[in-house]
Amino acid sequence: MPILRDDHTAALAGIHAQGGELLERIQDVLDQGTLSGPLERLLRTTAVRRETLLLDVEMLERERGDLPKAANTERALLEAIADWVHTQLTDESSLIRRLTEAETQWRQVILDALEQDWSEQEQDVLQALVEHSDEFIDELAVLQTTL
Repeated sequence: MPILRDDHTAALAGIHAQGGELLERIQDVLDQGTLSGPLERLLRTTAVRRETLLLDVEMLERERGDLPKAANTERALLEAIADWVHTQLTDESSLIRRLTEAETQWRQVILDALEQDWSEQEQDVLQALVEHSDEFIDELAVLQTTL
């Protein structure tokens, strides 16, 4: 593992770690078993797709000679607990707002990274992450209007 990361490997590491934390957070919320059917289905579908995309990012990191950093599971668990508390005190709209905010922040990290020069394969993976994130944010917005 390189001692110093260049801008590309640092960007990939940040995207992978933050995306992993969001995935962990979604899985923790799902494990609580308190969600309505539509939100639960959306989160399950998102988790499956996110896991695949993060494996692609991990592969890019390894190709650049970097070892992927694990997500901060403790932080993800604390966020999931806060999500649960907010949902218990209010309703699922609070959870949707919190997830949308976190997803929007992660999406911006990816967009910032896309400003660098990437190989075509790397560009495709990062663009797929942005598209997946956009879809998730849009679907959360639709659910928000139904509550």
